Amino acid sequence: MSQNKYTRDELVEIDGTPVTLNLGCCTDRRGVGIDMNYDTADISADLNKGIPVEDSAVDHIIIEHVLEHIENPSRLLREMHRVLCS
Repeated sequence: MSQNKYTRDELVEIDGTPVTLNLGCCTDRRGVGIDMNYDTADISADLNKGIPVEDSAVDHIIIEHVLEHIENPSRLLREMHRVLCS
């Protein structure tokens, strides 16, 4: 992945704890927003290239109306598993 990976501490600074990612956030302000097309996102990233977060760094993930826009949904689901705390 060519993107820098955010650490749990960096995510806590953005949104506090527990750390919640909001994938494809658009204008939804819940959690740490990750999106490639909106200025309102906390992190600008193309989810087709993965989630720019270190392993086991987040507690919750919000994802709504996103998978149908992803080239390889199975890969994104594996990425979600990777970044969730075990």
